[in-house]
Amino acid sequence: VAVDYFLPNRFTDGYGITIDTLDKIKKMYNPNLIVTVDCGIACYKEIEYAKTLGFDIVVTDHHEIPKEIPNCICVDCKFEDQAYPFKNLCGAGIALKLVQALSGLGTALEYTSICSIATVADIVPLVDENRVIVHHGLSNINNLPKGVKTLLKSLNLKDITSTDIAYKIAPKLNTAGRMGDASISFKLFIEEDE
Repeated sequence: VAVDYFLPNRFTDGYGITIDTLDKIKKMYNPNLIVTVDCGIACYKEIEYAKTLGFDIVVTDHHEIPKEIPNCICVDCKFEDQAYPFKNLCGAGIALKLVQALSGLGTALEYTSICSIATVADIVPLVDENRVIVHHGLSNINNLPKGVKTLLKSLNLKDITSTDIAYKIAPKLNTAGRMGDASISFKLFIEEDE
């Protein structure tokens, strides 16, 4: 299965799912399936448009549930009518739970180092499941991708703490997106060549 990604540029694409972004994705990739991360729950009209383009959509989000939700699979910890007990996961935490549901706990645990950075960076409460994710992630910090390890090395960080993530790592990773092109930071997570 071919998998690709699209990170919107906040200056040229706006924030989240837009009609223009969906047209761009259609032209660039023409996917069968789009899985959102950290967006989409408030994009009913955009999701309906995406379906006219032939896309199946799975929305993973952690934002508040609007009155009208998209007519597709939606995974969000804030739904009131679900049995899932924890309502404060970040967007990456929701994506991690999707990985767990599809591939099992063992596979999900491989991504806790990445998810721990996202959890601290998103400033969600470090309680309950978030605390567990960060604990496992910091314990498995050596599982980080090579590009992120190189960033940590450049910051002279060895025994990483949540404070290091909040004040040293997350600001570096978030800067690219704030300046316009989040893919610069994303590439640190997929780069294989040090």
